[in-house]
Amino acid sequence: MAPPAGNDAALIGDLSDWKDYAASGGPRTIAPELLAVPLKPTVADLAALRARYTQGVVAVAVENARARHRARGKLPDELVENLLADEQGVMVASSALASTHKAARLAAAGARHALDLCCGIGADAFALTRTGLMVTAIDHDPIRAWMASNNAACEALVRDVGSPEVLGHVGGQLVHLDPSRRDSDKRRHDYDLYQPGPDAIAAIVAAAAGACVKLGPGVDFSRLPSPEPSFLELLSERGRLTQALLWTGSLATIDAPKPGHRRATILPGGHRFDAKPGPLITAEDWEDSDGPERPVLTYIYEADPALERAHMLGAFARLNGLRPIHPAVGVLTGGSIVDSPWLTRYDVLETMPWGRKPVKARLRELGAGVVTVKTRAKLVDPDALQKDLRGTGDEPVTLFVLRLGDKPTAILTRRRAMA
Repeated sequence: MAPPAGNDAALIGDLSDWKDYAASGGPRTIAPELLAVPLKPTVADLAALRARYTQGVVAVAVENARARHRARGKLPDELVENLLADEQGVMVASSALASTHKAARLAAAGARHALDLCCGIGADAFALTRTGLMVTAIDHDPIRAWMASNNAACEALVRDVGSPEVLGHVGGQLVHLDPSRRDSDKRRHDYDLYQPGPDAIAAIVAAAAGACVKLGPGVDFSRLPSPEPSFLELLSERGRLTQALLWTGSLATIDAPKPGHRRATILPGGHRFDAKPGPLITAEDWEDSDGPERPVLTYIYEADPALERAHMLGAFARLNGLRPIHPAVGVLTGGSIVDSPWLTRYDVLETMPWGRKPVKARLRELGAGVVTVKTRAKLVDPDALQKDLRGTGDEPVTLFVLRLGDKPTAILTRRRAMA
């Protein structure tokens, strides 16, 4: 039998422990000594607390301290200061950047109410309520539902979100759905292992007036529902892929990309790129007569990973007069400077066949100090190689080790900050 569809189970304490902890200093007030529990309490610290509180309450206090520590810089300050959560709940929660981004689109749809399914600790529900929406949060775990109710100041229900009962609530509603992608401490990458599963997700999407389905960025896009209208958005937060979002129904009609296009978005900043997904190289870009590789030009560029994951890097390169350095390597090159929030530029110092000893000798001649190594397909071990190649000079060098033909190639570069 499949487990109930919801977010990941809380790991510490039971609901009565959490409620006693939250009211340990009076109604809706945590006792100061429990709120001040250090991240790594000593035996003496714990013994002093257990003299006044139950073992379950003390365990919850330690867990909540860890959760608040992990939440700082990820969740909104206002939420962190009053957070009731376990550490794993914070780990799987949407960041403030992502939850605010999603909430803005739901608020723009003009409805007064939204459902947050598989709500977890309530990070997305918190953002939704801050836009003025009335929110009903739903999770199969009673502890997580209670956390969401307290953290987001919203109604919360304990239900299996894959059940017919919840599906009946979904009809005509705006929905945010965050299927569980973890089994204990392991992350699920297979869409079939999401909870709720593919059939339930498709049913929720079909019933909702508009849906936002939060997905792992590595999900197989071909497996996802594709009702009309709908589109996929890849979120990149400070250069790290964090979420793939499936927008459907009324939520896919607000300031949306063209039909058949996807969107990549950089947070913070809100920079967007829309394009039709396609190959990195087309026949027009790379003729057979060109051979397996082309020269590396004056500059090479690393693109934000959202472009490559969305299969829009080829379209971006063509639009900006760049080209891949190889049909199978998502690194771009060009003869002119392209200043874009989507790109990191490197000035090419030299290109040579890869060999540890000759490259190390050349780096020494260039006065290299710190050497940053970048590669693809685990061609080399960057961490070990960086230590080995570090020189005594003052010049920071970025070394790309890439297979561009039959043999690996070393590209010695200097990273440049964009204007």
